[in-house]
Amino acid sequence: MTVTVSGGKITAIEIGDNREDEKWLARAESVIDEIIAANGTDVDTVSGATFSSSGIIEAVSDALKDA
Repeated sequence: MTVTVSGGKITAIEIGDNREDEKWLARAESVIDEIIAANGTDVDTVSGATFSSSGIIEAVSDALKDA
């Protein structure tokens, strides 16, 4: 997971090669747009892909803490 922050705002989030089941991940990736729009991880998970979208939210949160 790569999170790009510019000017104090999240501008991009990229999921690396460590991917899980593509079917669920494709649905969960919509949470990325929500995180960028909210400029944070206080967003809802994606119905039907709760585990995957939660993983994305958690990974972004961890990346922001490490920044």
